[in-house]
Amino acid sequence: MDGDPGYDVFGMDVARFGSYAANDRYLRSMTAQFYARRFVMAYPNEELPAGRPLKTTPCYDSFRAEGAQFTVNWGLEVPLYFAPMLGPAGRLKDDLTVTRLADDRFWLTGSYDLQDWHQRWFRGHLPEIGVSVRNITDDWMGFSVSGPASRTILRTLAHDDVSNGAFPFLAVRQMDVRTAQAVVGRISLTGELGYEIVVPTNRHRTLLVELREAGQEYGLRLVGDRAVDSLPLEKGYGIWSAEFRQDYTPRMSGLDRFVAFDKGDFIGREGALRERAEGPKQRHVLLEVDAGDADAVKDDGIWIGERMVGFVTSGAYGHHVRKSLALAYVDADVAESQPEFTVFVVGEPLSARILSEVPYDPKGARLRDATA
Repeated sequence: MDGDPGYDVFGMDVARFGSYAANDRYLRSMTAQFYARRFVMAYPNEELPAGRPLKTTPCYDSFRAEGAQFTVNWGLEVPLYFAPMLGPAGRLKDDLTVTRLADDRFWLTGSYDLQDWHQRWFRGHLPEIGVSVRNITDDWMGFSVSGPASRTILRTLAHDDVSNGAFPFLAVRQMDVRTAQAVVGRISLTGELGYEIVVPTNRHRTLLVELREAGQEYGLRLVGDRAVDSLPLEKGYGIWSAEFRQDYTPRMSGLDRFVAFDKGDFIGREGALRERAEGPKQRHVLLEVDAGDADAVKDDGIWIGERMVGFVTSGAYGHHVRKSLALAYVDADVAESQPEFTVFVVGEPLSARILSEVPYDPKGARLRDATA
């Protein structure tokens, strides 16, 4: 009745589809696929072929030629591997990155599959005059470059000073990167020194060629979303739709540190303040699971004896730390006592425990590398 069902119902929201789905070939092939599989078991990480490929980047053929296996994100083919904005109730609406490019111009980056959903929210809350919002997702594309040599590679291509002093952690600015005007952010989901380089779509393929030329002597390699599933877990990083959802709150998810409670009125302030005073019912934690040949997946239950005390939001094997890891929400009372848990992975009860610190580079020294 008030526009907020109280739970994350994006799976039933028409905004989960874009205009890409409004064509006969896509609808027929998807309908046939779902009908044929209505009694078939669905497995984690399973990729289905219907309606694909539908949307591709300029570098799609290059990725395929190098053995890329793809997943689909809002109709767009994305490589897997190579073989806080709040709602009125004080719950999360997204973990957008906001960059101020000029006094009156801001660059917002959010989840690719939520662009129609975001636009609907922004349009519904724009002031009558003075502010406009435009979706430029199809106009800009880019690459994330991570690792100890990423600054050296960027320095080869950029015209600006990208040393630690001139371009510190979390800085974002416009600069020329070889032949294109780019928006570059010193941001990384891998836990390593890294940068996100975004250019006009018609320069995307050229940027790939230039990056590979500059990075050849440093062992630059392509990676896909499978690596990006694993690496953030070693740092305890959450993502939207898994650790961060509309029915979770800033305090329980750990995003309350990004809420400016002292800035005056904003949507959701009352609810967020109430939760801060009362405390959350559940907390976001990182678990080490005694897994063998399978890792925990979303919605696997977490138990203490006969009591279910939480659930997994995402899981993967951490190849650097050689641990099976899972991000999860557990009841606040047991999160503080940090007991031994049981997680059921493919029906098998396995021991798990809360990690008191992230297993990879807990002080973030590599991410904030200040050596140059």
